[in-house]
Amino acid sequence: MPENITQETVNVASNGKQILSNEVKLLRKTNKDFTEEYTKLFMQSDGRAHIVCDLRKEDEIFKPFSAEHALDPEIFEYLEDQASYMSAGTPLTIEFILDRHNQDLQETISKLYRSHYRFDFAEDRTELRKNRTLAWVLLGIGALILVAYGLLQAFAKNDFNEIVSIFSWVFIWESCDRFVFERFSIGKKEARDAQMATAELDCRILKKDEPLKNLPDRSKLIAALSEEKK
Repeated sequence: MPENITQETVNVASNGKQILSNEVKLLRKTNKDFTEEYTKLFMQSDGRAHIVCDLRKEDEIFKPFSAEHALDPEIFEYLEDQASYMSAGTPLTIEFILDRHNQDLQETISKLYRSHYRFDFAEDRTELRKNRTLAWVLLGIGALILVAYGLLQAFAKNDFNEIVSIFSWVFIWESCDRFVFERFSIGKKEARDAQMATAELDCRILKKDEPLKNLPDRSKLIAALSEEKK
């Protein structure tokens, strides 16, 4: 043991590891569905999850240099972050908070929001079609090479045939990877973009110095977790 490390330090580190291990075990035993609990924080009486987006600082609404033709990407990042722990099937309402009534501004925000997610959704569908087409092409190539391998084995058996076999399975595996795993990832994004694209939009007016009310209290999740541990 190095001279600068005492037995007391070792004991403290060991106790710390044991505490962490016990905390992880308790966390694994929890019976609560925290995705559902998280969603409940945003649910209101209309049966929709409401995400509040404060846009009272107008210089933060539009993307720089866009001539007010694109919303600031951080707005979308914030909204998607808030929705990330919800089921993609949860109906959403996005509440944009402005500091003054401006019908043109409200319409611009709504149009830019809608167009952003509709473009994303359309792109997702295109990616799914490409994924499906490429998966079938790769599978077809793999199958043809496998047939060639079978013929070579039947009429000209040699060590080179095994290389042909490996090539066939590489194509077949790549096809399966794209069709099963990559397709699942794209489909998950498509579902989320569909959720965001179909969200109801609502603009509310609040003075700049007026605090937001009825925001989701995430401390309730912490309290729920603490209760489970007990």
